[in-house]
Amino acid sequence: MRWLVGHPGPHFSVHDVYEGWVEGLRAAGEEVYTFNLGDRLTFYDASFIEASDEDENGQKFFKKAMPRETAIETAADGIFRTLYKCWPHVVLLVSAFFTPPWMLDLIRDRGHKIVLLHTESPYQDDEQLIRAASAHVNLINDPLNLRAYAEFSQAAYMPHAYRPSVHYPGSGRKDYDLAFVGTGFPSRVRFFEDMDLTGLDIRLVDRSAPAQNAYVLMLGRDQFYAYAQSHLNPGKNPRTNTYLDCFGVFAAGHDGVITELTAVIPEFVDDATKRACVVEEVTQALGLPNDSFTVKPSIFNDDDQYQDLTWQDELFLRVLYDPRVRPGMTRAAFEPLAKRIVDELRPGS
Repeated sequence: MRWLVGHPGPHFSVHDVYEGWVEGLRAAGEEVYTFNLGDRLTFYDASFIEASDEDENGQKFFKKAMPRETAIETAADGIFRTLYKCWPHVVLLVSAFFTPPWMLDLIRDRGHKIVLLHTESPYQDDEQLIRAASAHVNLINDPLNLRAYAEFSQAAYMPHAYRPSVHYPGSGRKDYDLAFVGTGFPSRVRFFEDMDLTGLDIRLVDRSAPAQNAYVLMLGRDQFYAYAQSHLNPGKNPRTNTYLDCFGVFAAGHDGVITELTAVIPEFVDDATKRACVVEEVTQALGLPNDSFTVKPSIFNDDDQYQDLTWQDELFLRVLYDPRVRPGMTRAAFEPLAKRIVDELRPGS
């Protein structure tokens, strides 16, 4: 049987699901073709063309070739060419968030069987159910709303599996027998409660809990660049910005209080760079987000090669977190206060 397996687009954990299904189907003797939606999305969304206007030096400006919505549809549209090349019996799409329903309907009308592997249940079921109506079979990763999918077509709970070639115990220290990091949906809580975990050391981390608001992500090359593309402005692209070895993102409320921080570190660099990245990005996400070529000595100066906070960086943090400094202060109010705090911390400096 011929299969066409469509990439989900993002290179996160869903990419691993895609790779696993391709690997598993081929191991079972099936004839498998693939559609590289992730690469196409990156290409079309990152494409620039020359504009008509120039700067004062006569250099041409460049502009994005198309808006993101058009880039997504153009990337997804390539599946029709692949369909005609292999004419599969079954089209298996992982997630399918970047494939509009009209495309699914057209594929179905041409006689191909559609299987949708929904990876974001139950928290994105409303969006997934829109596409579920176009599928012959719907596979979902959480059974909470299985009946809703069954109203459209054949539906089944398909829990995530593992790939022996990728997922195996490492050589590091083991602190727990079982660790789960995710959102504490009631169905998941019941799942763990129903398990016999007697004698095991368990660590459960609920990312939706208010206490869990700081994360350090160690990502592979594809995941790192995909995360950067989805969270940073185009000018801060680590593929082209040689100063951007790593990055951090944080969220703040209307009052200026930081509510969540994430340091994103490339796994594919040397250990010294990883350590320096963790120190810099966590510190920046604590409220010092900008780099500067004029501040010396500092880990935030990309011309310097510091791997730890300098005395000046530590001073910045102590000023920032002095109880007298309040989120949302104006510059006029903060500057004299900062000078007083510095004088107290380093008298005579």
